[in-house]
Amino acid sequence: MKLPWTNLLVVIITMTCFTVSECNTGMTVDTLHIRSDIASRFATTQIRSNVRNIMPSDQEVKFNVVIPEEAFITNFSMTIDDKVYNGTVKEKAQAKKQYQTAKRRGQSAGLVQQKGRDTNKFTISVNVAANTTVKFSLSYQELLRRKLSLYDEVIYFQPGQIVPDLKVDIFITESKKISQLNPPFLQNEAKVKYNISQTSISWLSDSEVHIAYYPTVADQAAVSDSGLSGLRMVVRYDVERSMSAGEVMAVDGYFVHFIAPKGLTPIPKRIVFVLDSSSSMTGRKMMQMRKAMLAILKDLHQEDKFNIIDFNHRVKPWKKQMMPVTKGTLQAATNFVKRMKASGSTNIGEAMKKGLDMLTKDKSDGLPMIMFLTDGHPSVGIVRHDRLITKITGQNTFGARIMSLAFGQGASYSLLQQISGRSHGVARKIYEDADADLQLEGFYDEISTPILSEVKINYLGDSVDNDTVTVTDFNTLFEGSEIIVSGKLSESSSPTFDLSLAANVAEGNIVLDDTVETSMTLGQTPSGSELSRFTERMWAFLTIKQLLEEKDFADPQRRLAIEQKVTQLSLKYGFVTPFTSLVVTKAQNDEVSNNDSPESTLPPPNRQRKPAGGSSSSSSSSSSSSSPWKPSTGYADNDPHFVMALKGLELPICFDVMGQDGDVFNLVSDPVSGIEVDGKVFSPRLQTEKTFFGTIIVKTRDYTLKITPRNLMIDKLKLTWKENMMIKWHGKTIGFMGRDNFTLHISKATDFVIINHQRLIKNVAKVKFLGFYLNNAEGLSSSTNGLLGEFRHKMVVSADFRPLKHTVFYANLGLLNVMTSAIDVVKARLQQRPDLEHDRVISCWKINDGALSSDTSSYLVYRRRAAEE
Repeated sequence: MKLPWTNLLVVIITMTCFTVSECNTGMTVDTLHIRSDIASRFATTQIRSNVRNIMPSDQEVKFNVVIPEEAFITNFSMTIDDKVYNGTVKEKAQAKKQYQTAKRRGQSAGLVQQKGRDTNKFTISVNVAANTTVKFSLSYQELLRRKLSLYDEVIYFQPGQIVPDLKVDIFITESKKISQLNPPFLQNEAKVKYNISQTSISWLSDSEVHIAYYPTVADQAAVSDSGLSGLRMVVRYDVERSMSAGEVMAVDGYFVHFIAPKGLTPIPKRIVFVLDSSSSMTGRKMMQMRKAMLAILKDLHQEDKFNIIDFNHRVKPWKKQMMPVTKGTLQAATNFVKRMKASGSTNIGEAMKKGLDMLTKDKSDGLPMIMFLTDGHPSVGIVRHDRLITKITGQNTFGARIMSLAFGQGASYSLLQQISGRSHGVARKIYEDADADLQLEGFYDEISTPILSEVKINYLGDSVDNDTVTVTDFNTLFEGSEIIVSGKLSESSSPTFDLSLAANVAEGNIVLDDTVETSMTLGQTPSGSELSRFTERMWAFLTIKQLLEEKDFADPQRRLAIEQKVTQLSLKYGFVTPFTSLVVTKAQNDEVSNNDSPESTLPPPNRQRKPAGGSSSSSSSSSSSSSPWKPSTGYADNDPHFVMALKGLELPICFDVMGQDGDVFNLVSDPVSGIEVDGKVFSPRLQTEKTFFGTIIVKTRDYTLKITPRNLMIDKLKLTWKENMMIKWHGKTIGFMGRDNFTLHISKATDFVIINHQRLIKNVAKVKFLGFYLNNAEGLSSSTNGLLGEFRHKMVVSADFRPLKHTVFYANLGLLNVMTSAIDVVKARLQQRPDLEHDRVISCWKINDGALSSDTSSYLVYRRRAAEE
């Protein structure tokens, strides 16, 4: 079947990395709504965003989303002209074939880029028609992992701009009482925390809570010029637990078993720290490793034994044998770490052999562990990765847990994954950021306190289908973490589970036979509810994750079987995994096709340019940021930005005035009506060059009004800011005061609004300042001048917008033919500005000084330096 290829859109979401261009500035994000539903630690998160093309021609839009590293994307859809187009998860090769076919036909194609630290970053690029709003919806699921006795729900922000309508809703539903809920906070890549006071926490019961975070435009602008981009919102919580065999959730034919006992005595550990000191560790990395190790030594338990190996091309142990934890040994070890210096090459094989030999010779009780850190590849001794893995695995005959840390981009993370995976250990990336020492300490905190080892779980009787149960043997359980097992229920299942749990504890071996009651019985949740089928999807999620972990060190035959099983489960449950992709196809006639058959190559669609400034007939956005501009509106606000509407142009023009502390600028001057408005700027002196309006002075023929963030003064009468106050002057109502705004009514056709703001600047201090808005300027005469007033009667007679290629992005440059007494050609560039009065972001054409009647200094009424001279 042939399809009409005009305006065809293909989006592919995959775990493969593609390259995309930067999004041009002709796009605006009107809304960003994020909702996360957590049902017994299984989180389903939906991200909905409205992206609007405000340009008169087709533009490329990027839908940026960041998801946790452990999550799988489950759905991606687009709504165009009120019709929803859902994605389809397909096998990767098939999806790639469809993508390449689309490119040959000249179709617009969606590309995805994955990169980043602790996250999957997806950038989906699509073509959007002129003056059109596209609604994106992306969903992902993840199983929250317990670390340091808390579950972390992390929401990432990546809009790239301030969003007028931004909402985050997190609903937590647990079967047990929520025992701890920490205040939500924002965090950047360096893990610097920003406390947020705008969150609302509503307890629906002791096991259900709703967390809402709705930051305003001002809230976002206080963080940065691009709002919350690059930050993440973190919610941490825990549930009640006991010393029993755990908690079982049974819903819709599947069960999930959580085991996190409390009150157990820590198992003593015998740990060797194997630390790379080759020349690539020179500088900050060595300093950070030393700092982290000094903190880790202080956290060793009194019952532990330890040693340190400093290695480059030579292996230099601190002591010949394992040492007890005493005040003297800790001091000696501290001195050894402080003396470590970076030089030489990297002999991983000999260093690991030495560490394993030390643990083999030590016959004392305790869990054998190696904490291994390197920032590179083996360059001396055994350098082939396969041989090195085989050698270390063969030497580890007594089951030492090897915990590996790949420090920086130069480290071979895949090598460390293989080494740790074969020893039932964990590999982790440490990023070369300012907080690298904290990353090292944090990793050690997670593994510092083992409480169970050699854990084996058996489900007795016929309650469970044992062929479907996920992994039931676990090497080590550390305090603050959790064991999770899932599987299918048998047809003869009951509300209780009989199980046997065998493990090693500090006191010796234990076998616990227990009967566990399920928190929910079969079929209790209604179809379509948030909890419906969540246990089945959790089982599929956990099965896929464990298979992918096994694949890393499986033989070729087993690896092929794993790939087939993962692909089968991914297609059935709609997960985007390394073997599947998600495809969305939309044709102009709204037919949806997944046709992969080759067809003749067709020419790319023709793009028709619409007149600049033309009205949009297809926009479906209902956001406040898309409200039409009246020809009489404009404002001067923030630091400070000037925005003013021009007749003949749909979007307003904007410009900035870089004043000095104490400068007074004329904003409006109308000799006919006798209205003068001046604004005095100040600098908060908080490591910023920005200035703000601290005083607005309005002069009429009847009175002079002076407004500051503290008070209003009419001639000599001083008034403080109060809510809902009517202001009269000589019996005539001239204004209405709100808590943070004042509307000045001068005539039937002239109204000004002054906004009293308070914002956090540079996260240092709160700054109070004013914004001035021309709410209605129809009463101003054609002789009006001033930074805002002079545009009152200017108009655009023609406009030509065309994309110009720049080094890293496509910007939109326009030539405006502005007519006053003559026609002037003015260059303008599309940008965005915050409209704090209406709590939104608006798009505008930024002009240069050539659009003003004269240089901005001509509007300067007073400058302190000039007056002093």
